[in-house]
Amino acid sequence: MRARTPQPNTVFGEHLRSLRKQRKLTQEQIAEAADLGVNIVGRLERAVIAPGLVTLLKLSVALGVTVHDLLDPFTPELVAQMKLGAMSPGSRGVGVDLTRPIWTLRTPRVGRR
Repeated sequence: MRARTPQPNTVFGEHLRSLRKQRKLTQEQIAEAADLGVNIVGRLERAVIAPGLVTLLKLSVALGVTVHDLLDPFTPELVAQMKLGAMSPGSRGVGVDLTRPIWTLRTPRVGRR
């Protein structure tokens, strides 16, 4: 039997729930501390949506952890198992290359060929 490929939203949601429960906090308490809707916290934990940068920052403050701590489960080995859309050098927009350290942002080159 093949092992299931971990999905980024699921990994993040499970980790968020674990951090919240370790601190004995409710979704409502996290939502209030992070200035987010309760439905957003629930949807993140259930892997319905993925967090944006601002949401990650708000959650880290509310939980008293760093953004790095929030993304801790995303080891290079785990990321290598995930089926993520590859970013090509010519892709448009800003993206995060999850095969490299999380702080490595790839942006398009403007005005260069």
